[in-house]
Amino acid sequence: MTFITVLGMALMALMALMALVAATSFFFGVSSRNKDMEDLDYFKKTYLSKSGYSLNTNYSLRSLDGGKNWYAVERTDEDGVLVLGPADEIFPGLLKHLNGMDALIEYVERNGAITFSSDRRSEEISIMEDAGFEVREAMGESERGEYEYNPAETLESWEPES
Repeated sequence: MTFITVLGMALMALMALMALVAATSFFFGVSSRNKDMEDLDYFKKTYLSKSGYSLNTNYSLRSLDGGKNWYAVERTDEDGVLVLGPADEIFPGLLKHLNGMDALIEYVERNGAITFSSDRRSEEISIMEDAGFEVREAMGESERGEYEYNPAETLESWEPES
């Protein structure tokens, strides 16, 4: 064998070794990424949180069991979380309202705008009421009569509810 043949075989062996190292690191990288994605998916499904302002209160809620039980929580100075109690006891009606709003958003994403058309009217009224809205019948065209809206007059006669 000539020197060039031996050198060529050595280069081919080196390239094969580099390919083996690259394939191994790719495999373990993909495997690690898949494990990370599984962990993230599990975390998103089991450690749920809701926070915001609604029904005249700031709220922070956590669920550690995939949304079966919700607890009102408060952050502590030490970056911890203090569990105040079951959400329904601390904020009565809040979860029903939040779930109703989620259902309303999902309905609109799936079906488009709420129109109260005759074929979906009762379903849409129910969804709106579950989200906390009061739905009233509008006056018919013949019942409206002449009416001008004067915002200044309305503000002057407005009195806060007691």
